[in-house]
Amino acid sequence: MTPAAAMERLRLVAAIVCDHDDPVGPWFAQRVAEYEQGAQAGLKLDRVLGLTPGPGAEPWWATARRQRRDDMIRGLATKHFGHGSAIAGRGLVHALTVVITRYETRGTWRQDRVNGRPPVAKNRGLDAALFDLLSLELPITRGVVKTALTVRSERDQGTVQCLKPRLLSNT
Repeated sequence: MTPAAAMERLRLVAAIVCDHDDPVGPWFAQRVAEYEQGAQAGLKLDRVLGLTPGPGAEPWWATARRQRRDDMIRGLATKHFGHGSAIAGRGLVHALTVVITRYETRGTWRQDRVNGRPPVAKNRGLDAALFDLLSLELPITRGVVKTALTVRSERDQGTVQCLKPRLLSNT
């Protein structure tokens, strides 16, 4: 596929998503139009889409992994401890931290990690969830657990006007 054909497809996708009743469509169409206008001057699509982190900021994939870890911690609290994530009581934070640390240091984590899969034995549901959590290979401290139980990720839900990019003719 040529770059011109790829740009044509990008314009087409922007026009299609803009026709739906969703704020993402107009946002995307606006970014495609902005990129199209500035590409010749060196504007990069990842920068236009907001995917390039600023100085000292973490990249989007690191943020996504961290959010996944925090969601998994909240899931552990809800499923295995019978608590929601609205309030992180001191007892819940402590209990989760202890369970995670024990599985990591004294549990079957080391062997499970070598095997590359969670435990399959009966009644190991908690260990399987802990395996998935530790497989992210992110730090899990008491502070991380407390933050995960008290802070929910916020999503940008700004609205923009729909700008339909012009489509090239097929001639």
